Amino acid sequence: MKNQTLPSEKGYAMTDYSRKTSWYQIPDAAREVDTIYIYATEYIMGSFEEGSPDYATLDNEEMLQGVAGEYMMHASAFADATNVFVPYYRQAGLRYAGEIHKKTGDVNAALSGMPYDDITAALDYYFENCNGGRPFIIAGHSQGSSMVLLLLSKYFKDHPEYCKRMVAAYPIGYSVTKEYLAANPHLKFATGETDTGVIVSWNTEGPKNVKDNAVNVVVLPNAISINPLNWKLDETYAP
Repeated sequence: MKNQTLPSEKGYAMTDYSRKTSWYQIPDAAREVDTIYIYATEYIMGSFEEGSPDYATLDNEEMLQGVAGEYMMHASAFADATNVFVPYYRQAGLRYAGEIHKKTGDVNAALSGMPYDDITAALDYYFENCNGGRPFIIAGHSQGSSMVLLLLSKYFKDHPEYCKRMVAAYPIGYSVTKEYLAANPHLKFATGETDTGVIVSWNTEGPKNVKDNAVNVVVLPNAISINPLNWKLDETYAP
């Protein structure tokens, strides 16, 4: 995976998304809708090794293997109905993301440099060369969900011409808070299964977490969610 970067004045080279090796998947446009999927933290155990970098390199084997598995387990859910695009990006390792979360209460400071620059470069390339005016879904999990929320508040605010084609955003495994929505009036949260141009998000917890009232670092105060089984925002049980 050589020669994937371009010169930059930012202190690190920019990833060249015109190269297919910078993507896990660039599909043929066989369907009428696209999905952009941003993967979760896959640079995990290696990030705790002595001397390990804060961010994964594009050829980090742990990350590459994790992305392949995550595509099969998560992103492939969109493959029957959409063209699924998955860019590689130099993500924050679990160690570093945890350190930043402990210091600041969220992970945005860990994502707003190189990871964000990678993903926005991927989106620029996608919209200019691949999208062809099609509606799209943007989805992510965990760190990928945090990135989706960052993109919605910044990149898509600056590009309303793209945002108006968004079918839905699925930041799963992180919180969408009332404060976030108030700060981003160009965004709206789903209220039903027929809504479009909306954020659809939820979190799940195991029974032990609920019983012990355990702290969940991805469930923030004033978070809202919609149940994907009954499409309600309250505690109505979905059998």
